[in-house]
Amino acid sequence: MELNPEDRQTRLGKDGSLYLALGGWTVILAAVTPLIFAIFPLQLGQPVWQLNTISSLLGASTNILIGSLLISLARIFNPKDSQLKKNTALIRKLAGLLAVLMLILIPFSLFSGYRAIKANEAASRISLKEWKKQLRAVQSLASEADIRSWAASLPEPPLLPAVFEAPFPVIKNRMIDNLTGKINSVQNQIEENFKGQWLRFLTEFTRNSIQALLMALAFSALSADSFLRYILLSAARNIGGLGPD
Repeated sequence: MELNPEDRQTRLGKDGSLYLALGGWTVILAAVTPLIFAIFPLQLGQPVWQLNTISSLLGASTNILIGSLLISLARIFNPKDSQLKKNTALIRKLAGLLAVLMLILIPFSLFSGYRAIKANEAASRISLKEWKKQLRAVQSLASEADIRSWAASLPEPPLLPAVFEAPFPVIKNRMIDNLTGKINSVQNQIEENFKGQWLRFLTEFTRNSIQALLMALAFSALSADSFLRYILLSAARNIGGLGPD
């Protein structure tokens, strides 16, 4: 039996809403699934893990937003469907939480980045301290026997000749010069790495912060929290002329 135009329109609306909702949930799940696998194993106290998790969350946020919009749009084609109404209400609540989370990520990522850089610097300082310890040990050597005893105490003892080719003072001075050069090289490398790490982190932090702010604005517009939506969208209009009046 052929449907009349009104029934056909209703049927198309229901089918369209179903496809949109299904597509929306598929996009959200496709974004969330790799995010879940990316955060395991959990290392909550590790700044590197925290930064990687933040990057993964920001990377997934765009598709989560698209999926949320598709689910919300589905209700327009079938406003009387109770399940779509529940889905839309859930999405709007989650959108408010995500908007707040996006804002929290900005200062938290700065704190995590600072901790990660300081941890790397501390590890390098420990290596530098060990080299200085070896230098002090060499400076205290008083004979060829002391050189052989010191070399044997190293984690990876070098192969020494049966008879040294130069007098003890010459060999000792060579060892001191080599260690001093190594210490200076490590010191310079630490300073260069420290500057480079901060430059790379600040570049990434700026990019992630902009993305987090944009996602916070988008999720707040979708949110059921009128206060959050008012605050963020008002700020966007005042700063950059963004958002609806």
